[in-house]
Amino acid sequence: MMKKNEERIANGFVWNILGLTFNNFNSLFFLVIVKRINGIEVAGVFAYGYAVACFLYVFSLFYNRAFQISNEHISDKAYVFSRLVFCGLSFVLSCFVALFSSQTLFKFLTIVGLCLFRNLEAASDVFQGIAHKNNRLDYAGKSLFVKSFLGLVIFWLVDYLTKRAELAVCALATLNFFGLIFDWLYVKTHFVLNQGSKKDIALILKSATPILIFSALGMLLLNMQKYLIGLFHEDSFGTIFNILVMPATIMSLCSQYLINPFMNIMAKALNECNHRAFFKIVMNLSIALILIGLFVCFAAKIFGIRLMEIVYDMSLVGYAYLILLVIFSSSFYALVQLFSSALTVMGKNFMQPFLYAVSAVAGGALSVLFMKRDVVAGALYGYAISMLVLFVLYMFVFFVQVRRIQGEKSEIKTFHNL
Repeated sequence: MMKKNEERIANGFVWNILGLTFNNFNSLFFLVIVKRINGIEVAGVFAYGYAVACFLYVFSLFYNRAFQISNEHISDKAYVFSRLVFCGLSFVLSCFVALFSSQTLFKFLTIVGLCLFRNLEAASDVFQGIAHKNNRLDYAGKSLFVKSFLGLVIFWLVDYLTKRAELAVCALATLNFFGLIFDWLYVKTHFVLNQGSKKDIALILKSATPILIFSALGMLLLNMQKYLIGLFHEDSFGTIFNILVMPATIMSLCSQYLINPFMNIMAKALNECNHRAFFKIVMNLSIALILIGLFVCFAAKIFGIRLMEIVYDMSLVGYAYLILLVIFSSSFYALVQLFSSALTVMGKNFMQPFLYAVSAVAGGALSVLFMKRDVVAGALYGYAISMLVLFVLYMFVFFVQVRRIQGEKSEIKTFHNL
């Protein structure tokens, strides 16, 4: 039995990496396809639409995987019902956003199509979370991998044949609809879903609202410069900025690679009041992320920039130092993701929106100021500073909370009153 569990954990780790890699890098591949087939202006519209879809994706989720895994007392059916409701509301909201920010039918259809694509992905996530909670992280990874791989092929094929990016987006949404049906059938067949109640729904609304707020602020923080460029500057600037900021995806992915397999272990350590083990896991993962960040910076300096020029078919020589700045600052955000997940497992969600709000205000104000001189470089400077501010705040709060729970365990009054 133990050997079987170890094999399942190993498979889950591998498939989690494959699924997250394809799922997160698809936005890069989509942008490459649109840039090469449809041109830089259409690519700018697509990049803006994808940024809007990512922001509304947070509303579709409402709560994250860490919340679903660590709150086992809430029924599975309550999670499913609430997620589907939030997905529906988010899609309605996306239609209004598309109307407000679109000057052409193409831009409207692209934004709505991408939002629907991400909404269906959020709906599938709740079923993948149920599989994850039942120690089947491998299925969640396989589901992401298959849909992402097929999505890339279908998107390229439709856009290549029609030269219309909005039709390729609709094809993506259709694929994710069938993927949602498959995920639902798998979970329904393999697991017994706990019955829900109105109390469970109310508990999700109450406990997960802070997660929604700080997740939305986090997505705003990550994409703020994209929104500013999309609303007030030419679409070509948006394409260049998205190309330069794309390497940040690598560090975000590495964080998810490391966090997801250890989420159950962290929750178990806290439930057993083994705070030393919990803290050790977080610190070891932090060291791993720092080392990965240094390696990625080195690799980008040696051959990464040339590789990006080949992929995007454009010169990036003048932006070399900005690309390194993006990777360096994204390392801070990777650590923020780790600390945020740890705080969520600890049940410390209510202070997290404040951290994102402070960073968003600082990053937004500085971005507007810097972008007056140079749109692309100024946007990247604002991005880097906001990531640094967020990291410092999260690190401080995490260590304060760790000292607090250690103080509660040892019943030392000094720590208890911190």
